[in-house]
Amino acid sequence: MTLSGVFAVRGLITIGSIIAVTQLTGQAISPAFQLSAKISQYKAVKPVCNQIIEVSSVVSAEEDLQLPAMSQSLSLSDVSFSYNDTPVLKHITANFIKGKKYAVVGKSGSGKSTLLKVIAGFYDDYSGSITVDGKDTSICDLTLISQDTFLFDDTIRNNITLFGDYSEADIMSVVRLSGLEDVIEGLEAGLDTQVEENGSRFSGGEKQRIAIARALLHKKTLMLFDEATSSLDNENANKIEATIKGLTDITCIFVTHKLQGHALRGYDGIFVMDNGEIAENGKYQELIEKNGLFHNLYSAGK
Repeated sequence: MTLSGVFAVRGLITIGSIIAVTQLTGQAISPAFQLSAKISQYKAVKPVCNQIIEVSSVVSAEEDLQLPAMSQSLSLSDVSFSYNDTPVLKHITANFIKGKKYAVVGKSGSGKSTLLKVIAGFYDDYSGSITVDGKDTSICDLTLISQDTFLFDDTIRNNITLFGDYSEADIMSVVRLSGLEDVIEGLEAGLDTQVEENGSRFSGGEKQRIAIARALLHKKTLMLFDEATSSLDNENANKIEATIKGLTDITCIFVTHKLQGHALRGYDGIFVMDNGEIAENGKYQELIEKNGLFHNLYSAGK
C-alpha cells in the first residue's frame, strides 16, 4: 500500500487502480486461507472415510450377518470396565429376563450410562462376560435411546423408518405410542416435514419422541433407555413410560433419575448403583423396606 501510494503521487498509477488492486487482492487472499482450513478438514476426515469403506466392505461380504436376538435372558457376570485406568464398573453381575422391565438408578457418576453402553457394545475391552441366552456375545439385537438424539436432515417419516419400507398404519401406530401425534398434527406437511440439520427445528423432548417412535417401529427385542424421557414434561414422560412398560416380549432397561413411587412400582426389578457397583437390587417395595441406599435416594428425591 505504501509503494502504491508513492506510485500514485508520481502519477504512475491512479487512485482507482489502487482500490481495484486492493479488492482483487482480498478476493485472492480469502480463498487461500479457506483452502488451508479445508486441507486440515480433509486430513481429519480421511481416516474416518477409510473406516466406513472398510466396514461397508465387510458387511457386504457377509450378506447373512445378523445380530443374535434375546429370546430368554441377558446376563452379566463379574463385568468390570475402566476409562484410562480409572475403574467405572466394578464386578457387575445382573440378569435380565425377556419381557421384563428394569430400572437402573443411582447418583450421577455412579456408572449407570456406562453400564448401558457396555451392554450395547460401545466398549468391548471389559473384563467378565456378557451372555445372551447362555451364549457369549459382544452385542445382541437391541436399540439404545439416549438423551442426545441424532436426526438426519430429512423428513420425520424417514427419521422414524430409517428409510425402510413400513406401512402407514404401522408408522402412525408408533407415532401415537410415542406421544408424537400432537406434534405431527401441528405441522402443515405432517410426517413429510423436514427436520433440518440434526432436528434444529424441534425441541429436545420432540426429538426424543421421534427416537422412541423409531425404536418401537423396528421392534427390537431389547430396548435400552438412557434418560430417554428427560426432556419431556412429567405427564408425557409418564404416559410414554407406561406405554413402553406395557409392551409384551420386549425387555426394557431404563436409566432414570426420576425416583417417583408410582413409576418405580411398575418395574419388575430395580438396580441401585453406587460408585460403579450394584449396591442393591429388587422390587420397589423390597428396596424401600430395606431402608438402605435406595430408600435414601428415594427420600432425597421427594
